[in-house]
Amino acid sequence: MTATEREEFFASLDDPLCTLKGRLKEAAERMYLNVRDSFPPERAAEAERVARQFVSDAHDLLCRDDRQSAQNLIGEFAQQMTRLSRLAPAPTPDGEISRVWRTLLNPLQWNELEIDFLRAWLKPGERLTLFDRWSAQTDTGRKTTREQLREAMRPRTWTRRDTWDRQFGPIPERE
Repeated sequence: MTATEREEFFASLDDPLCTLKGRLKEAAERMYLNVRDSFPPERAAEAERVARQFVSDAHDLLCRDDRQSAQNLIGEFAQQMTRLSRLAPAPTPDGEISRVWRTLLNPLQWNELEIDFLRAWLKPGERLTLFDRWSAQTDTGRKTTREQLREAMRPRTWTRRDTWDRQFGPIPERE
């Protein structure tokens, strides 16, 4: 090794990115500190928790000098922070109905057909915020009643209203 090569080698050891500690620190700064303002408000607390966990895990790995696990940790941290920096997907009507299915069907006594009508009535991106035995409301303020859903979904060719309503059963009386 020539003197110049030796000097370059020792100079490279001073580069913080050549050390495990430097790479972990750089990952934390790049993935969290530089993008923390870009997190959607509803995900900022989760990003903070993930960053704190990364720092804790990184410290443990540094103390054990576990280089391979530290490299894996950097990759996992980058993936988590990237996922958290994106907006959460908008709810779908199917997802919303799945979320509230058991509540509507059993305690609130909605008929399965009425629940299907509610699924058709929901717009993409809407969430059900209030619902009871008689009505439902979305986060956008749209409201409907069970009677309105039944009438809106009745086929035009179904002219005998009494037979249409009979398939649903009675709606409980308001208290």
